[in-house]
This record gives sequence, structure tokens and C-alpha cells, in this order.
Amino acid sequence: MMTNLHLFLLLCGFIFFLIILTLLFRHRISEKYSILWLTAGIGILTLSSNIKILDGMARWVGVSYPPSLLFLLSTLILLGFHLYQSMEITKLNKKIKEITQYVALRHAEENLPKPELMEKEEYSHFYD
Repeated sequence: MMTNLHLFLLLCGFIFFLIILTLLFRHRISEKYSILWLTAGIGILTLSSNIKILDGMARWVGVSYPPSLLFLLSTLILLGFHLYQSMEITKLNKKIKEITQYVALRHAEENLPKPELMEKEEYSHFYD
């Protein structure tokens, strides 16, 4: 027999799964991350629909209230994903810095005066 809590968890799992599918079909989330999120949705659905799996895992770990194990696992997965996202942001910031420096150098090269104009007084500050 399912309790109200398990029905609520099952409903949340279905809603989460539908949201991920909607985001994927609208191209609001990349395929790279959609696999991770779909796997998380399937995990939530599996654990919330089959109470025996969650109870067995809780007994094995030593947790007395199985839904708290589900909360713990969700928290750990979200922390891991947040750490991964932080590493991706750091990598992208480095790329942005390199691209910005490259564009600035190209812009400076384009704005340098031609050699035949070097004799003019107004361009002498470029080479001081």
C-alpha cells in the first residue's frame, strides 16, 4: 500500500521527468546535461515507486526513515552537479579571457599605423 508521501514523491518524479523532456524538446537544455537529468528523473521515479528498493537501501546504510535517504541522495547528487557546473564555468571564463585578449590584440594590430605614416608626429606615441 502506498502512503501519501510515496504518492507525492511519485508525482514529483513524473513532473520532474516531464519538465526535463519539455526543456530538451525546446532546446533549452543541452543533450549533454539532459542525459544526466533524465537519469536522475528515472532514479527518482524508481525509488519513489518501488518502496522496497528504498527500504532495502535505507536498512543497508542504516537510515531509519527511508525518505530521508532519498533526500540525502538527492542532496549529494545536486552538490556533485553544482561542483561540476562550477568547474565548467571556470573553464569557460578562461576561454572568454583568452578570446577577449585575442580580439584586443587583433584590434590593436588593425589600428596600428602603416609604416609609411610613421614619420608623422601624431603616430610617434605608438612606439615610445
